[in-house]
Amino acid sequence: MNRDLRNQPHLEVIDGVPMTHRPLIGVTMGREKSQRFFGLNLFIMNQTYVRTLEQLGALPVMIPLHMTEATLRGTFERLDGLFLPGGEDIDPANYGTGRHELLGATDKERDRTELLLTRWAVERGMPVLGVCRGVQMINVACGGTLTQDLHSERPELVKHDYFPPSFERFRISHPIDIEADSR
Repeated sequence: MNRDLRNQPHLEVIDGVPMTHRPLIGVTMGREKSQRFFGLNLFIMNQTYVRTLEQLGALPVMIPLHMTEATLRGTFERLDGLFLPGGEDIDPANYGTGRHELLGATDKERDRTELLLTRWAVERGMPVLGVCRGVQMINVACGGTLTQDLHSERPELVKHDYFPPSFERFRISHPIDIEADSR
């Protein structure tokens, strides 16, 4: 941890663990235009991710997409880990290729935010966990490229998305192996 707040008796203890000992995990947010709230632009996050991080003992810190690089860096310096959730496609300009005709929506501001955070985290050796788009972002931030439309370019691969709706949202697509010494 990069903070020493142990002598703060007013801070809460949850499940026997003082809040001061819980790692701060940055969680990048998505955005959408609200249909319910008069078309307002909202930052959004899947509550399941936030609740899971909290249940695992972390303090999730929501990171909006509009921050200047200096403000984003200041936020990053306080974090102990980074969580990159799923979302829209990553703009192929970030990995030096043209746009495939079947590529979905992209968000340049989210790409910028997550690329900066991920590169800083890798430089520092900070733990990073990505889900779906998040795994792709880690790959791109480390110099990798992406297949933009798996269905048309690599039809032999396992279907990973949940479209059409006949697939359950949280179904398991395939097993994974986690190396014992990984962080």
